[in-house]
This record gives sequence, C-alpha cells and structure tokens, in this order.
Amino acid sequence: MNRKPCVFFLINSLAAGGAERQLSQLVRGMSRDHFDVHLAVFYDPGYRNRGELWPEVEAMPGVTLHSLHKRQGVLGYLTALPRLFNLIWRIQPDVLHGYLQGNLTLLLLGWLLRKPVVWGIRRTSRDLSTVDPTSRALMRVEALVSHFTDLIIFNSEAGARNYRAMGMRARRMQVIPNGFDVSVFRPDVDRGLAQRRAWGVPEDVPLIGIAGRLVPVKDHRTFLRMAARLAGTWPDARFVCIGGGPTAHAESLRAEARSLGLADRVLWPGGCGDMPAAYNALSVIVLSSTDEGFPNVLGEAMACGVPCVTTPAGDAPLLVGDLGIVCPFGDDGALASAVSSLLREPAEARAARSAAGRARIAEQFSLRALARNTEEALCRLVVPEILPAAPGGLDPWETFRRGPRYLIRFDDICPTMDWSLWNPIEEALVAQGVKPILAVVPDNRDPALVAGPAASDFWDRVRAWQARGWAIGLHGFQHLAVNAEPGIMGFPTKSEFAGLPYEEQYRKLKLGMEIFAREGVRPDVWVAPSHSFDLVTVVALRDLGLRVISDGMALAPYMDGQGTLWIPQQVALMRPLPAGVWTFCYHPTYFAEGGLPTFLRRLAELRPRMISLEEAVALGDHPRSIMDGLLGLSRRAITLARRQRPRWAS
Repeated sequence: MNRKPCVFFLINSLAAGGAERQLSQLVRGMSRDHFDVHLAVFYDPGYRNRGELWPEVEAMPGVTLHSLHKRQGVLGYLTALPRLFNLIWRIQPDVLHGYLQGNLTLLLLGWLLRKPVVWGIRRTSRDLSTVDPTSRALMRVEALVSHFTDLIIFNSEAGARNYRAMGMRARRMQVIPNGFDVSVFRPDVDRGLAQRRAWGVPEDVPLIGIAGRLVPVKDHRTFLRMAARLAGTWPDARFVCIGGGPTAHAESLRAEARSLGLADRVLWPGGCGDMPAAYNALSVIVLSSTDEGFPNVLGEAMACGVPCVTTPAGDAPLLVGDLGIVCPFGDDGALASAVSSLLREPAEARAARSAAGRARIAEQFSLRALARNTEEALCRLVVPEILPAAPGGLDPWETFRRGPRYLIRFDDICPTMDWSLWNPIEEALVAQGVKPILAVVPDNRDPALVAGPAASDFWDRVRAWQARGWAIGLHGFQHLAVNAEPGIMGFPTKSEFAGLPYEEQYRKLKLGMEIFAREGVRPDVWVAPSHSFDLVTVVALRDLGLRVISDGMALAPYMDGQGTLWIPQQVALMRPLPAGVWTFCYHPTYFAEGGLPTFLRRLAELRPRMISLEEAVALGDHPRSIMDGLLGLSRRAITLARRQRPRWAS
C-alpha cells in the first residue's frame, strides 16, 4: 500500500455523549502521518441533538467531517443510505469503523463494497431489562450477524464478557479501554471556582455531582435518595445533576427531588460545555449507573483530581482501582456513607488521593494509548505485512518473507504468586497492547510457587484476562513432578505427566479442566510444566477437546497428523530474532532477580511484531516443514549432548 490507510468512522451524531466524546478523542489522537481520517454522522447538529462536539472535530487538522442529513425514523434511511454509499464509493476508505447505529449500517455496506468492517461496542448491557425493546432487538441482530465482522473493539472487559455470553462473535475481538486527554482534564482551582459562581454555589460548601444523560440507566433516583440522606448530615451540601435528557424523565426526577425535600439543594444545569470546569467545581463525583461500558466521567474526573464513588457498572472498578469507593447497585445508603467518608478526609489525604488518581489515568488510560492500540488494530486489517494468514494457513517459506513475529508466555500463574512482581508486568502489557499466553496452574500444590498468601480475586483476574483477549493456558494440574521422565522434548528430567498411563494422565487433565470450567475459564492452549509430557498426554488432551499446544521446536506453528496444532516455544527471554514465529517464555524467578527493566525495554522494542495466540493459530494450518524437522532434531541433539557431558567429564 503506497498511500496512507484511510479510515471511515460512522456514528449517530456528535452530541456530548460518552461514545461521541471517545470517538472525538480517538480521531484527535490518531497519527496524521499514518492515516487519513473521515468521520460521518447520521444527524446534523441541531436536529434531535445539540452537536456540542461538532465544532471541536471540524477544527481538527486532517479530519474530514461529513453529515448524511438523516431524518428521524426508518424512512430516514431511504435518503441517508444512498448518500453514505456514494460517499464511501468516492472516498474509497480501507476500513469502515462503526459506532452505535453505525455498526449494522457499515456491515451492510462493507459487504456490498468488499471493505473490512470494525464495530465499536461502548456499553456492557449487563441487564437487558433496562434496555428498550427496539434496542434489545437490534442487539440480538448484532449478535446474530457479528461473525461477518472483521474486528469488534470493546471499550470494557465487562462489555466483552457480556456480549460474548449473548453470542457475539467476530474474526477478531479485543478490548481497548477508553483514553483520556490529561492535558485537557486537569486540576484547575480557578476554573472550578468560576463554575461554582456560575451555578450559584459558595466555594466553601460540599458539592456532590453526577454527570450523565437523564435516562433510567444512570439511576439518578438512587443519587437523589443518597442526596436526601446526606442533606441531614451535611446541612450546607449542594448537589448537581449535569446533563440533559428526555423531558418527561427529567421532570419526573425533579418531582422526586421536590418530594425528598431537595428542591433548593439540587441543581439541574443541563449539559455543560466546559466539563473540566464542572469536574473541578465538585468535591466528590458519584456514578450510580446500573449499566456502563468504560465510564468516561470517572476517568475525566480522576484526571481532574476529583474523588470518585461508583457502582460496579462495567469497568468502573477496574478504572478507579483502590483510589475510589465501589458500592452495590441501588444502595443509596452505601453511596451516602462513601461520600461522607471522602468529605471527612483530611486535606493531606485528599491531596494524595487526587494526585494518585490523576497519575493512574495518565499512566494506564491515556489518550496516546487509546490511539496507538486502535491504530495497530486497524493496521492489522489493511497492512499485509502484519496480517495473520488466511484460513488456508501460511506456506512455510512465507515465514521468511514476512519477517519475525513474537509471542510472550508467562508460566506458573497461580493464586500464591508474587503479585507485586506481576502487577507492573500486567500494566506494561496493557499499555503496549500485547496479548500474552498466561499458563495457569489449576490447583497449585508446588511449594516453590508459594510467594505469599493466595489472592482472593485470582479467578476474577483470570476471567478478566481472558475477556481482554489474553490466552489462558492449562499449565498441568498441580505442578508437582512425580517422576524423572523427560518426555517428548527430552528435557528436563522431571515430569508431572510423562511416563504415566493414559488413565492417570486423563484423570489429572480432566480435573484441571473441571476447575477451569467451574471458575468460568476456557483453556485456550496446553502448557506442560517443565516442558515434560509425552504422546499419551497429547492423546488425552485431544480426547478432552484441547488441540493447541505451546511447545516444541519449529520455525512456525504447524498441524500434526492427528489434528493438534503446535505453537513452538523456542526461546526464554525476548530478543530480536530472524524470520519465524517465536515464543518467549518467562517465569517469576526472572523478575525476582531484577529482570523487569530489561523486560520493559525489550517489550517496547519488539511490540510492533507481537502477535496473539489467536493470530498464531491462524498461521498453523499446514504440516510441519522439513526445516522445522531439522530444527527439532538439532535441539534434541544439543539436549542429548548436554546430558552426556557429565559422563564424558568423568
């Protein structure tokens, strides 16, 4: 491809909603050196939306903005679709990327015009009873036709998990969290005080806010009940509901506030054109929603240094970490207690919480990370050099023409691992957009893997990793060697499986898989402890339905004669390597010995050539090549020579 890839986005409008704000942030952050960007909306600003973000996007250099001038209702598509078809035909984009109503529309046109289609899914849809019948029907249609989509990008782990459960499938699915522009959303006392003056709120009274459309899913009623509780404890406190919504629902909320005795305590300013000022005016922000994807208001408020109280909607707990307070859905008492505790914090503790919250957003959820991760995902659809192979697999010789690709595997993942070592590794993987293989021990009994007390949320973390698109490996059963058999690989001389009868191996594997199933985890790949297993293990795995193995010596993934796919694992530590598909394998001991700085440097260096297990599997629909066989023989010869060395020395 000689010209820059062209990406065409389609969304309902540029009203000041969460999905719209994130799309505007994404196109702002995308590299103009590498992409041409076009953004189309169904509805003009001023027609059923205020289009608050239109001027901002229109002024962005390198972004071409279009309106389809659609009218409300199904009949509006009669004129909008021909306009959209002509627009895409004229621009000839390389990728069509939909948001909201744009998803199904672009899937149809992508099929007609033979263009790759990407969907952006921006909510969790945890409770379908809160979704109107029309939206519920559209969600079912989306799930039904999703397998025709080339890529689905979720903005939350919770959303990915829930939509998978609804049956949504695509050729590729991944989670890319929202990103926040910390140069825009930042602490600013003067702007906050000016906003308070505009709202008529004294500067020295507590101001507790909620920001979001006045719609049922935001659960403003719980917020108002919380406010009624706080009004007695904090007689000077004021409350503000930032955002507009349907007139009938807004009026019912104001009526409820009056019935709770809050008529003169709650402000209803509608939408706000200066959200950084609004956040800086608040003492605490509350999110009472029953359903979210990745809540923008929390990330933006944290970037402004505002303490947060939230329900566990979507990825809100992941976003706030231990710097916010998470309360049960609909529990106004818990919300009131949490807000009171934050209002009572000493100034020094509040300042430390604010600074840590802003640092968390800047380091883990930056606009730069959002743009970079999205660009890489889109590049895989349009740049042949980094695309996985077609369903027919990759010719072995093509391995050399396409250059090296790398996977990272982490072994010995278990509840008692050293989490202080692991957490910075996980943060780096998320920031770099790398999807590793995590080899999880189902029922660890190996004392060598006990670095501390078992993490109570271990299986929650495993489920979150898998929802993120990270591969979960079945790493043996209990990680206990029972003999000195080297197995297929010829090293080392200890094994949990090799040499045991079929019945015993099958029993162990089945027990391990039952633990995974009980915890809601799917084994994507087999990873033998100490590389030691035998052909009996392979047969038992196949009988249990697990047909992907991470081990062996080869230059690329391959399929054996019995239908098992082998992803070779050849190297311990990351380093640049020649053409091939290479798996690096890390153990906790490496990081305990101070290996983290080198790991982070190598990760950043090799990240552009990193692939996931799913992409590696797509490369393996061919038999083992002659070169793969020679590489395996050379490795076995080296292993045998090493074993004989002590005998020769004697």
